Amino acid sequence: MSRLSLAALTVIAVLLSGCGKETMPEPSASTCAPDAFQKFMSELRDEANRIAFADACKSFNKAKSMRDWEFKPSPADDF
Repeated sequence: MSRLSLAALTVIAVLLSGCGKETMPEPSASTCAPDAFQKFMSELRDEANRIAFADACKSFNKAKSMRDWEFKPSPADDF
């Protein structure tokens, strides 16, 4: 194997490995809870990931609040 092809394979391997790419946590009840949310926000270094995570948690909490409901009976009729 020539030095050029070995160098090319090394460069390709480094590019494909995704070095330094941080992953955003999945929005869930445990990651979007206020204390956990602040912890994950402080751990994210990339501003785009912070914004995406905040938006995902906001959407998750909005959907959760729409699913949670409580039966409220109508007031009694007084004819």
